[in-house]
This record gives sequence, structure tokens and C-alpha cells, in this order.
Amino acid sequence: MAGFARFLADHGYTTTMWENGFHSEDANEVCQTLSQWFQEKTHMDGEFLIIWGALDGVRFSGDAELAYFDGQQAYVMPNPFLEGNGDAFVAALDALAHDRKDLLYPAEIQKRILFNAV
Repeated sequence: MAGFARFLADHGYTTTMWENGFHSEDANEVCQTLSQWFQEKTHMDGEFLIIWGALDGVRFSGDAELAYFDGQQAYVMPNPFLEGNGDAFVAALDALAHDRKDLLYPAEIQKRILFNAV
């Protein structure tokens, strides 16, 4: 948990920064930075993405979920930037780091643009 708290502080992020909404550009910035941080800490190659409810051309909209994509499968994660509670997110990070993906909810990705997907 301390490592994630440090990540938030180092980047000026908060666990409620998206409570008033966010868009795909926000997701690109945060997910890229979060992916780099997690890769450095765990030496795992996956990336964090936002899975949206709809895509019209290159415009994402609708419900959005944070996910971890290991290159083959996406897993829905608690979104600490939206839900305001990092504890469940840190528990999910721990499950990933210890190869306990069976504890996470799998999700399908149909199309991806940078760190956004449907």
C-alpha cells in the first residue's frame, strides 16, 4: 500500500481525482504512467487500460472500468482514481504480482486505441 501511496504522491494523483468525470486522454496519461510504475516494481509486461462501454470512431464513452491487460487477457480492477479507495486496488495488484489472476474478473477487449479499449 505504501508503494501505491508514493506513486500517487509522486505524480500528483489522488484516489478521487476522477469522481467528476474523465475522458480518454486522461486515461492515456494515467494508465501509461501506472503501467510503467507497475512494470518497474514487478517486472511484469502488462498494461493498465480503461475499458469503455462504447466507441464511435475514436471517441470512447459510457461506463468505464480500469483493467490490467497481460497481452492475452484483460482483468477488471478496482479503479482507485474513481472509487476513492486504494485498498481493493492494492489487493488486486498483489493478486497480479503473485500470479493469482483467478481472484480477478476477466474481461474481453474487442478494440484498443492506446490505453483505451472497448
